[in-house]
Order: sequence, then C-alpha cells, then structure tokens
Amino acid sequence: MDSSVNMGKSIDGYEHYLCIFEGHSAKIFTFLLRTKAEAHEYATFWMRRAHTAHFPHKIIHLHLDGGELFTNKVSAFCAGKGTELHVNQRSAHEHNTKAERPIRTVNEMARAFCTHGGANFTDYWPVAVKCAEQALGLLPPMRQLKIKQLKGGDQRERALTPNEIYKGVKYPDYKSQFRNLVTPFVEVTAIYDDLADRGSKQNNPGYPALYLGPVY
Repeated sequence: MDSSVNMGKSIDGYEHYLCIFEGHSAKIFTFLLRTKAEAHEYATFWMRRAHTAHFPHKIIHLHLDGGELFTNKVSAFCAGKGTELHVNQRSAHEHNTKAERPIRTVNEMARAFCTHGGANFTDYWPVAVKCAEQALGLLPPMRQLKIKQLKGGDQRERALTPNEIYKGVKYPDYKSQFRNLVTPFVEVTAIYDDLADRGSKQNNPGYPALYLGPVY
C-alpha cells in the first residue's frame, strides 16, 4: 500500500488518496484523504475488515514505505495479527512497485474519465479515482488472461475478476458485473464479439473488453 499525494484540492477538500493493492486477487482499494495523517487510520481499517471478511485466513505480508503509513499503530496491528511487515526507505518508490504501478494506473484512468466527461481534474479527481477503482475490479488480472487454452482444444474456464476472487463468488458472466459500474463521467459498455467467443485467431478468445464512451 502507498499514498498518492498532492493531487490538488478538490471541491470536497480532498488532496490525497491511499491505494491498497491486494496481491491474491489483484483488487485495488482506494481511500480519499484530506490530510496524509489519515492514511494509517484507513490502512488499519482496511486490514481489520480484510481479516474479518476472510477469517481464518490472514494477511501474510504487508509492503509499505517509510512515510506516513509507517506508524506505531500499523506496526502493532501487524504484530498482533502475525503479518510480516516490509518497510523500505522513505521515498524509495522503486522498492514498493506493487503499490506504485496501481497508483499510476488509477491516476491515468482518472484523468481519462475527466477528459471524456469534460470535468476539471483538480476539482473532481476523487470521483474519477473511485470510478477507476470500480472499473479495475471488473477486469481480470493479466496473469489470468495469459493462461493458455487447454490441450485438445477444450475451452478453459473464463478468468475471474478481482471482485470475484476477493469476495469468493462467481457471477454468471462478465456482463452481469459491468451493469454494477456507475460513473458520472462516461457510459460503460461491455463489448463481446462472437468471433472471440468461438476462439477465432483474430481475437483474444474469451477476453472481455470495457468500453468507456462519452456521455451525450
């Protein structure tokens, strides 16, 4: 986990956000912050909720930098739950790539949302960030999509989305999950191609597409 800071003061007074990347499901969580001091409170809140939702499983490793997240409260919580805490030097972003890459992805999507919707990024980035979090939870991790077809021409099961893996549920298809995505900036449409369903070499077989089109 890591914080994306100095995003600009939004109309709601938010300036930063906490980004948490859950490694097992590849699900991304974001928490909006008015001050960086709030980050460790949301970090312990998420860890407590994750332990409750997935009991008796627990968080095995927690990676963060030596900034605002590395507090006595976070350290004590990890020690009490048996979570191994990995802390790199402050501002050594290259040592916390699992959190830095999701932050960049979320920021790029948030800017795209605002551009397509005609919204000022500084004013409305918190809404765009939460929309990006929703969208990323509906698309399967790349490691799932890279799984090759089964031998003998059998069709492999579709890759699960981060939401499905984290919650431990399986929806009938991708389309049923796209309907739950709500964003004020763009119209979201799940695109499926018959050739893709049949495994045509011209398409990635079974890969879902998320179209983000402008609202008119």
